[in-house]
Amino acid sequence: MRNKVKIALLGIFLSVLSACGFQFKTGEMLPPELRTMKFETGDKYSDMARIMRQTLRLNAIQLVDKNTKDVPTFYLDGMTESSDVSALFATGKEAEQLLVVKANARIIMPNGESYPLSTQVVHNFFDSPQEALAKTTQKDVLWKQMQRQAAEQLINRLMALKDKLKPSLVVNKVEK
Repeated sequence: MRNKVKIALLGIFLSVLSACGFQFKTGEMLPPELRTMKFETGDKYSDMARIMRQTLRLNAIQLVDKNTKDVPTFYLDGMTESSDVSALFATGKEAEQLLVVKANARIIMPNGESYPLSTQVVHNFFDSPQEALAKTTQKDVLWKQMQRQAAEQLINRLMALKDKLKPSLVVNKVEK
Protein backbone atom coordinates (compact mmCIF):
# COMPACT_ATOMS: atom_id res chain seq x y z
CA MET A 1 0.00 0.00 0.00
CA ARG A 2 2.79 2.37 0.95
CA ASN A 3 4.69 1.68 -2.28
CA LYS A 4 1.58 2.38 -4.35
CA VAL A 5 1.14 5.75 -2.65
CA LYS A 6 4.82 6.62 -3.24
CA ILE A 7 4.57 5.61 -6.90
CA ALA A 8 1.35 7.59 -7.32
CA LEU A 9 2.89 10.70 -5.72
CA LEU A 10 6.00 10.35 -7.85
CA GLY A 11 3.86 10.01 -10.97
CA ILE A 12 1.82 13.10 -10.07
CA PHE A 13 4.99 15.07 -9.30
CA LEU A 14 6.61 14.14 -12.61
CA SER A 15 3.50 14.89 -14.65
CA VAL A 16 3.06 18.30 -12.98
CA LEU A 17 6.73 19.06 -13.47
CA SER A 18 6.65 18.17 -17.16
CA ALA A 19 3.28 19.86 -17.76
CA CYS A 20 4.44 23.25 -16.52
CA GLY A 21 7.38 23.33 -18.94
CA PHE A 22 10.04 23.34 -16.21
CA GLN A 23 13.54 22.76 -17.54
CA PHE A 24 16.79 22.40 -15.69
CA LYS A 25 19.11 25.23 -16.73
CA THR A 26 22.54 23.66 -16.64
CA GLY A 27 25.36 23.27 -19.06
CA GLU A 28 24.60 19.59 -19.55
CA MET A 29 23.62 20.27 -23.16
CA LEU A 30 27.02 21.79 -23.91
CA PRO A 31 29.98 19.72 -25.00
CA PRO A 32 32.78 19.67 -22.40
CA GLU A 33 34.94 21.90 -24.63
CA LEU A 34 32.46 24.77 -24.21
CA ARG A 35 31.88 24.51 -20.46
CA THR A 36 34.96 26.62 -19.73
CA MET A 37 35.48 29.81 -21.71
CA LYS A 38 37.06 33.21 -21.80
CA PHE A 39 34.64 36.12 -22.16
CA GLU A 40 35.68 39.15 -24.19
CA THR A 41 33.85 42.17 -25.50
CA GLY A 42 34.61 45.61 -26.86
CA ASP A 43 32.79 47.32 -23.98
CA LYS A 44 33.13 45.22 -20.85
CA TYR A 45 31.08 47.67 -18.74
CA SER A 46 27.99 47.73 -20.97
CA ASP A 47 24.66 46.36 -19.76
CA MET A 48 24.69 43.66 -22.44
CA ALA A 49 28.18 42.48 -21.44
CA ARG A 50 27.11 42.27 -17.80
CA ILE A 51 23.90 40.41 -18.68
CA MET A 52 25.77 38.04 -21.02
CA ARG A 53 28.39 37.25 -18.37
CA GLN A 54 25.64 36.54 -15.84
CA THR A 55 23.73 34.33 -18.30
CA LEU A 56 26.85 32.31 -19.10
CA ARG A 57 27.43 31.68 -15.40
CA LEU A 58 23.77 30.76 -14.82
CA ASN A 59 24.13 28.11 -17.52
CA ALA A 60 27.08 26.47 -15.71
CA ILE A 61 29.74 27.90 -18.02
CA GLN A 62 32.91 28.66 -16.11
CA LEU A 63 34.52 31.95 -17.14
CA VAL A 64 38.29 32.07 -16.85
CA ASP A 65 40.93 34.79 -17.17
CA LYS A 66 41.59 36.00 -20.71
CA ASN A 67 45.25 34.92 -20.46
CA THR A 68 44.26 31.25 -20.14
CA LYS A 69 45.45 29.11 -23.06
CA ASP A 70 43.61 26.33 -24.94
CA VAL A 71 40.15 27.56 -23.96
CA PRO A 72 37.46 28.80 -26.36
CA THR A 73 36.61 32.49 -26.31
CA PHE A 74 33.07 33.85 -26.24
CA TYR A 75 33.45 37.23 -27.95
CA LEU A 76 30.45 39.55 -27.73
CA ASP A 77 30.73 41.60 -30.92
CA GLY A 78 28.00 43.99 -29.92
CA MET A 79 24.37 44.78 -29.53
CA THR A 80 22.16 47.29 -31.26
CA GLU A 81 18.83 48.69 -30.16
CA SER A 82 16.42 50.28 -32.59
CA SER A 83 12.83 51.43 -32.58
CA ASP A 84 10.48 52.17 -35.45
CA VAL A 85 6.97 53.58 -35.47
CA SER A 86 4.53 50.82 -36.33
CA ALA A 87 1.18 52.59 -35.72
CA LEU A 88 -0.17 56.13 -35.42
CA PHE A 89 -3.11 57.68 -33.60
CA ALA A 90 -5.70 59.54 -35.69
CA THR A 91 -4.01 62.78 -34.55
CA GLY A 92 -0.73 61.69 -36.13
CA LYS A 93 1.13 60.91 -32.89
CA GLU A 94 2.95 57.64 -32.30
CA ALA A 95 0.67 54.92 -30.98
CA GLU A 96 2.95 51.90 -31.16
CA GLN A 97 6.65 51.30 -31.58
CA LEU A 98 8.49 48.21 -32.72
CA LEU A 99 11.56 47.70 -30.50
CA VAL A 100 14.39 45.55 -31.85
CA VAL A 101 17.49 44.26 -30.06
CA LYS A 102 20.13 42.55 -32.22
CA ALA A 103 23.08 40.80 -30.59
CA ASN A 104 26.12 39.34 -32.33
CA ALA A 105 28.77 37.12 -30.83
CA ARG A 106 31.21 34.47 -31.92
CA ILE A 107 32.95 31.51 -30.43
CA ILE A 108 36.65 31.40 -31.22
CA MET A 109 38.11 27.95 -30.66
CA PRO A 110 41.75 27.50 -29.55
CA ASN A 111 42.61 26.17 -33.04
CA GLY A 112 41.40 29.46 -34.59
CA GLU A 113 38.01 28.30 -35.89
CA SER A 114 35.31 30.91 -35.45
CA TYR A 115 31.58 30.22 -35.12
CA PRO A 116 29.29 33.27 -35.42
CA LEU A 117 26.19 33.57 -33.24
CA SER A 118 23.46 36.14 -33.76
CA THR A 119 19.97 36.76 -32.52
CA GLN A 120 17.21 39.30 -32.73
CA VAL A 121 14.47 40.07 -30.21
CA VAL A 122 11.44 42.07 -31.35
CA HIS A 123 8.76 43.55 -29.09
CA ASN A 124 5.83 45.94 -29.51
CA PHE A 125 5.59 48.96 -27.22
CA PHE A 126 2.33 50.90 -26.91
CA ASP A 127 3.12 54.59 -26.58
CA SER A 128 0.52 56.36 -24.43
CA PRO A 129 0.86 60.17 -24.47
CA GLN A 130 -0.98 60.47 -21.12
CA GLU A 131 1.72 58.53 -19.24
CA ALA A 132 4.96 60.25 -20.26
CA LEU A 133 7.03 59.36 -17.17
CA ALA A 134 5.66 55.84 -16.84
CA LYS A 135 6.33 55.01 -20.49
CA THR A 136 10.00 56.01 -20.21
CA THR A 137 10.51 53.76 -17.21
CA GLN A 138 8.49 50.98 -18.81
CA LYS A 139 10.54 51.26 -22.00
CA ASP A 140 13.83 51.03 -20.05
CA VAL A 141 12.60 47.90 -18.26
CA LEU A 142 11.53 46.43 -21.60
CA TRP A 143 14.97 47.09 -23.16
CA LYS A 144 16.66 45.25 -20.26
CA GLN A 145 14.22 42.36 -20.58
CA MET A 146 14.92 42.14 -24.31
CA GLN A 147 18.68 42.11 -23.64
CA ARG A 148 18.20 39.18 -21.23
CA GLN A 149 16.18 37.34 -23.88
CA ALA A 150 18.92 38.00 -26.45
CA ALA A 151 21.55 36.64 -24.05
CA GLU A 152 19.48 33.49 -23.43
CA GLN A 153 18.99 33.03 -27.17
CA LEU A 154 22.75 33.32 -27.73
CA ILE A 155 23.22 30.53 -25.16
CA ASN A 156 20.68 28.42 -27.06
CA ARG A 157 22.62 29.05 -30.27
CA LEU A 158 25.77 28.06 -28.40
CA MET A 159 24.16 24.75 -27.43
CA ALA A 160 23.26 24.19 -31.08
CA LEU A 161 26.97 24.45 -31.97
CA LYS A 162 27.71 21.03 -30.51
CA ASP A 163 26.70 19.39 -33.81
CA LYS A 164 29.11 21.62 -35.74
CA LEU A 165 31.94 21.00 -33.28
CA LYS A 166 31.75 17.19 -33.33
CA PRO A 167 33.27 16.67 -36.82
CA SER A 168 36.20 19.01 -36.13
CA LEU A 169 36.87 17.30 -32.79
CA VAL A 170 36.87 13.88 -34.45
CA VAL A 171 39.34 15.10 -37.10
CA ASN A 172 41.61 16.54 -34.40
CA LYS A 173 41.56 13.23 -32.50
CA VAL A 174 42.41 11.24 -35.65
CA GLU A 175 45.31 13.56 -36.52
CA LYS A 176 46.88 13.09 -33.08
